[in-house]
Amino acid sequence: MIPSEFPGTVPYEVRKHGTTNFLKAGYGKIKFDYPGILDVVLDPTLKIPRYENSTIFNTLESSEFAGHDVTFLTSDEYMYPESFFHNTVSVTAVDSDGSQDNSVNISIEMIPREEIEGTVPINQYVHDKVIFDINDDGFAQIITGLDMDGNDIVIVNDHDIYPLDNLTIEGTGKVSLEKTRRVLSSFTQYDTTIDQTFDSNEIIDISEKYLLDTEDGILPIPLTTGLDALSPYTISITADNGFIETTQEFEQTWYDFSIDYNYQLNMDNDNVMKIERDPGNMRALKYFYDENFGPLESLTINGELFVGEDLPECFRITATGACYMSVPKDEQLEQLNIVGTNIWGGISTETLPVLTPEQLNPVPPNPINSIFKLSIFGFVIILLVMLLVTYLLYRILRKYYTTLHE
Repeated sequence: MIPSEFPGTVPYEVRKHGTTNFLKAGYGKIKFDYPGILDVVLDPTLKIPRYENSTIFNTLESSEFAGHDVTFLTSDEYMYPESFFHNTVSVTAVDSDGSQDNSVNISIEMIPREEIEGTVPINQYVHDKVIFDINDDGFAQIITGLDMDGNDIVIVNDHDIYPLDNLTIEGTGKVSLEKTRRVLSSFTQYDTTIDQTFDSNEIIDISEKYLLDTEDGILPIPLTTGLDALSPYTISITADNGFIETTQEFEQTWYDFSIDYNYQLNMDNDNVMKIERDPGNMRALKYFYDENFGPLESLTINGELFVGEDLPECFRITATGACYMSVPKDEQLEQLNIVGTNIWGGISTETLPVLTPEQLNPVPPNPINSIFKLSIFGFVIILLVMLLVTYLLYRILRKYYTTLHE
């Protein structure tokens, strides 16, 4: 037994050798310790689950009580769900050659989005779920730190197990927020009609149980299913290289704690853009996405700005393969000075040389001219082939007429 967080209501006394004597009816929190269990459930190197779930079965017995050597009191079964409750958010600054740029100051802020419709704090959800399932306020208070004050749920003794505070971390070059915590569950994602079997005797409609405006809301669904719901967060990243400071917010409406989130930023100004004139059509530019630089936010060609909808979408996203756009008509023969920027203020450039009119509008080759440009050897080969074909035709026609007159 361990001391209660609620000392005014302790119904027991802790004795030697980890034993406890209850003095009156009430609740006691018992702590079970399983050394090495993480290395059993998770791969110790990769830190990924070895099993889809794991179950722990505990029993409680009394010793030498009421004339019995051992009395079986109760048991509990705990299944660790497939959902995860923390992960890692990493941000790495790189320079033009892809190496880590330690001159960039980085801060990460992870912001829970409780205001999004259908989102419930986990402690409130578990509190309400326990009361819904077993109607036991005391047990709900012990495991969540919440209690009912009239119709309001309040934190007991400032003991908030799942605080909704923003998580922040700062550093240079590469920063990892490793102690993220899942404090919200969002149930709006299940606003669809899907038949799902929750037990062998009942088939219910998920939308009727996950939507908050139904009679019992989200409470009838199994706890492990509810805890597996995704969470809404905003990840705010601020980068400062001494010349530019910028903050970008990434809205993660369906944040998934089962994976790590890795962001890369490039604030360098000497990146080389992967762009060229299309060899098959010199009036077009052929662009390849640069993973080191990231998607383009804007592109300038000889001072003409392309941004937003004016810039093809494949320039603005993480794309695979080539992406094309037309060269402005009045710039098609000119030297092209091309400048691209990303959302972090990084700059990528390329300069393409002047074209001649013949390069822009190549004349297709004349097959007759091609014959006269052949070498003597090639000409002789063609002549021999023509003679051979003529001889074969002669032999065929002669045989035909001879047969006809016999």
